[in-house]
Amino acid sequence: MAKETKKTIGSVAREAILAGKSNAEALDIVKAEFPDCNTKMGSMNWYRNDLRKKGHDVPSPKKDSGTK
Repeated sequence: MAKETKKTIGSVAREAILAGKSNAEALDIVKAEFPDCNTKMGSMNWYRNDLRKKGHDVPSPKKDSGTK
């Protein structure tokens, strides 16, 4: 029997970012999966930069409406 991979906040965030989602969209997806989490936008920035450091071709986040 194959070992089931447990979804984590990080895995959900990375998956969303790799799928081309903006940081705000990725955060919304994380909060939908983990409604009680305290994850903030800064975490999405960290995951995006971490993916880049690991060699993934991750685009800069789309400008989210309503952000500075």
